Amino acid sequence: WSEGQTATSNVPGSTATFSFTGTSVSWIGCEKDSAAGVADVYLDGAFVKQIKLFQAYPIEGYQMTIFRQDGLTNGPDTLMIRVVNIDGSYVVVDAFDVHPG
Repeated sequence: WSEGQTATSNVPGSTATFSFTGTSVSWIGCEKDSAAGVADVYLDGAFVKQIKLFQAYPIEGYQMTIFRQDGLTNGPDTLMIRVVNIDGSYVVVDAFDVHPG
């Protein structure tokens, strides 16, 4: 969707890693019945939370803010999304959004 492409995976253990410098970061993705995977979110190597991406119609959607972390120090950081679902559902990464310090 953003810039004409997305990254998807339904393989447990697959990761998407994003390195950035800023005070806030967001993961933009998809929340729908057909892409209802489960992912663990890590920031700088520390587990933050597990997210279930299921949303039923009419709430489901594309380009949704799946995760956002504010209040970071304005230094180098790494956000990692790790697929943990075991039912074949997809986790979608569309974009990352960073707010500079």
